[in-house]
Amino acid sequence: MTSIDVVSEDSDRFAGIVLAALPEVDFCFVNEFEAQRTTGIPLRDGERLLRENLPLVARRLLDAGVKGTVFLHFPEGAAAFTSDGREFH
Repeated sequence: MTSIDVVSEDSDRFAGIVLAALPEVDFCFVNEFEAQRTTGIPLRDGERLLRENLPLVARRLLDAGVKGTVFLHFPEGAAAFTSDGREFH
């Protein structure tokens, strides 16, 4: 089993580096900033978490190759999305 956790940095390297690694990953742990930078899908509107976009971000990461579960964490809580379609909040 392989997991990935990303370091938050303000650069344009996220998509290239993270997406390239995902086909080798079983468990992906990212915060909202990292997920947003990797997928291009916004998860914040100012201070407000765009909860409706969480499944979209998770699906993009799963479609990019994550075999097991995507874990999204943020100050308000966390959510997990599995490759077989289950969601936990």
